[in-house]
Amino acid sequence: MAFNRQAGLAAAKLLEHVADAAMSLYVQKPVQLARGLTDAVRARRQAEEDQLTRLSDGQRFHLLFEDAITQVLSACGDTAKPAVGARVLIFVDDLDRSEGEVIVRLLEIIKLYLGTRRCVFVLGLDDNAVLAALHKHRSESAEANREYLEKLFQAMIGVPLPNAAGVRSSLVAQLRLHGIPCGPGADAAIQADTDAGRAQLAADIELLLEPNPRKIKNFANGLCAAWAMHGCAGWIGARPEEDRRFVLYHYLRQYHRPVWRLLERQHWVLHLLWATLTGAADTDIARDRLPGDRADQRLLEEIFYRAFSHILPTRQSENEERHGRESLEDAVRQFNERRDRKRSDENFRILFRQLIGADTELDRRHLHLPLDDEPQGGEP
Repeated sequence: MAFNRQAGLAAAKLLEHVADAAMSLYVQKPVQLARGLTDAVRARRQAEEDQLTRLSDGQRFHLLFEDAITQVLSACGDTAKPAVGARVLIFVDDLDRSEGEVIVRLLEIIKLYLGTRRCVFVLGLDDNAVLAALHKHRSESAEANREYLEKLFQAMIGVPLPNAAGVRSSLVAQLRLHGIPCGPGADAAIQADTDAGRAQLAADIELLLEPNPRKIKNFANGLCAAWAMHGCAGWIGARPEEDRRFVLYHYLRQYHRPVWRLLERQHWVLHLLWATLTGAADTDIARDRLPGDRADQRLLEEIFYRAFSHILPTRQSENEERHGRESLEDAVRQFNERRDRKRSDENFRILFRQLIGADTELDRRHLHLPLDDEPQGGEP
């Protein structure tokens, strides 16, 4: 009983600050519209103690909390009673990013508030992560945990994947904002092709990434930052297809870091990466002109093969992967992750073969930050 009373008063105290913050933003100056609400609720509870003692703990809590909600809405409105459709909306985003035990405890706490007519909760979450937390900290039955969520929420709405046109439009806007691909020093011909160049870069990025808005945004932000750090506006614009190669290198930098670390240390291994991804014969690459002995070259090619083995021809028979001991949810998740990774790397391989040839040299300005006295338009 004491817990539910304190919970009701704590909720009212929280709503005091929420209402005051909202009104301060609205009138653009500090206000204390709802301050003192908790004291009013406490006074009413004491005045009605005889009635409340005849109610259950749950009923006590709902009376206190509903009264707090009503008073907040009345204080924010122009009338003594809140409007018929007035509601307090509480948004909880990224619940799935919390620790498993925290997720379960928060859901149990929110459940105490759900009986309030004028209070609406909107939660943003990955249901797979929440179900995994419930499995670990609540029940081992997947069906029981899913039913628990269905009873907890009145509506569960899946966020649809973005369409390709929308992704490309957003990417073009991001590239335009950062002056990519051409910079202020580009000539008139390059400037005229800027929009087409952005559309091409956006199409390449859309091919490389799975349709996940967060990953697309992360990749685009990182690409724009790397473009600025490497001073690309001063030297990439005058080199055909170098902006598209920069996207490929950024993909390696973000999703195949061991491969990129090798390229950073020995830029000439780009030729061996080309040989691995294209299946080139020994005669297609001038190995004797590359640094290192044949054993080192073979070792590097083996590393590259392991990095992209899921999209390269199998060298030997492999056992078929099965997921007999996993839940259906885990099997579907792993299948989607594998499919998305395979799609991304397969498209990377296609673009790599289009943009990089046996004689392509890796411009070292892709690898290090430019010096103050370094010529921007010079040779790699």
